[in-house]
Amino acid sequence: MRNVEERHLSSFPGQDRHLARLWTQEPNDWGLGFEIRGTKNPHWTGKDHPATTFGHFGQSGTFLWVDPEHRLACVTLTDKAFGPWAAERWSDYNNGVLQEFSR
Repeated sequence: MRNVEERHLSSFPGQDRHLARLWTQEPNDWGLGFEIRGTKNPHWTGKDHPATTFGHFGQSGTFLWVDPEHRLACVTLTDKAFGPWAAERWSDYNNGVLQEFSR
């Protein structure tokens, strides 16, 4: 990989897929290892995040997102297995982080 920017460019554009059996995204673009937010709605990063946001989450209930436009990143570590609770809470939590730190 030549540079960091290539990591969040779509490597598999236009593919539909289910995300953790909780969200179906059409399309659901992915970069090399990262999901690209794009125009997906609803989305776990939150409705206020720009399309350039990218990240990843795992079965252990943890996640990482990077918002290049606001120069922010967030890592959240939990000890609660991923499940419907995440779909209910992550979006609002991530919007709160964005609003608090992008001023």
